[in-house]
Amino acid sequence: MEGIRFVNRQTGSGTRLLLDYHLKKNGIPAEAIKGYDREVYTHVEVGLSVLSGEADAGLASVAVSRLMGLHFIAVTREDFDMVVGQSTYFSKGVQGLVEVLRSEGLRERFEKLGGYGFEDSGKILYSNI
Repeated sequence: MEGIRFVNRQTGSGTRLLLDYHLKKNGIPAEAIKGYDREVYTHVEVGLSVLSGEADAGLASVAVSRLMGLHFIAVTREDFDMVVGQSTYFSKGVQGLVEVLRSEGLRERFEKLGGYGFEDSGKILYSNI
């Protein structure tokens, strides 16, 4: 990847942890990546760095790449779960969030961005009741 300028996410971000894991797994020293030490804090900042020509590549979401008209290569799929206790789950706020997550309107909005799956949104995956 001679000459390719990379833009990185900040230390501690999930994206950075994923990158560092794969670098270590494949025996690639961070110093071998031009721009590894250039950090930004959001997926949007990664996209803007590439769009502006400050970098040639970086890790960001498919939504950012599509919004900015950038090429995208998937490196992983990530699932997010919310863990709450029973009393919290039945609170008005959490029930409102679950309702939104299950709504067709939210799914339609994210489908337009692409790359997001909502088949399990709002689904209870585990209960000890």
